[in-house]
Amino acid sequence: MPARPATAPVPVLSRIATDDPVVFLTIDDGAVRDPRVADLLATARIPVTLFLNESYYLADPDYFLRVVSGGGSINSHTRTHTLLTNLNESQQRSEICGMRDVLARHLFVVGHLFRAPYGVQNATTQRAAATCGINAILHWRASINSGRVQYQQGDTLRPGDIVLSHFRTDLYEGLVAFLFEAGRAGLTVAPIEDYLPLPPGQ
Repeated sequence: MPARPATAPVPVLSRIATDDPVVFLTIDDGAVRDPRVADLLATARIPVTLFLNESYYLADPDYFLRVVSGGGSINSHTRTHTLLTNLNESQQRSEICGMRDVLARHLFVVGHLFRAPYGVQNATTQRAAATCGINAILHWRASINSGRVQYQQGDTLRPGDIVLSHFRTDLYEGLVAFLFEAGRAGLTVAPIEDYLPLPPGQ
């Protein structure tokens, strides 16, 4: 892979500073492709930000296009879901940029966000991601597990929260619970891309 120009390290965000009554839904990996999940998100026009790995994405690109047909984007989650902090900067760049390159061969527009596998990154990751056209590394304030929403702080969703979920067997039930909790908190799901500026030159 050719060297890419260095630039300022990208920020790591666990929420978006906004007073708008919105929350942001993200889904990682891509291992389990439940058609009910795609139908729910597409039919309800729910914008979702995906972070995918190469093998899962290439197994069924059309499935993930349907998932984001209600809005959102498909982004790099590295090619192989490796622990980035075990790698040097060149190796991290290969993982992050490499997955973005895979997406670019299939998509008209590739997402400009990134999530590190396991949510673990370091300053090297921030530098490497910057050379890939990444605008921000996303963490989360709440997660969907075992069919329910779990909170890192408090017991409700708040405006600007980023919510983590995974393509697992329990995702459909978890999304139903998440949408109920968002409605109970008076929040709607918004595309996080609308709240983050594009990288320079895009």
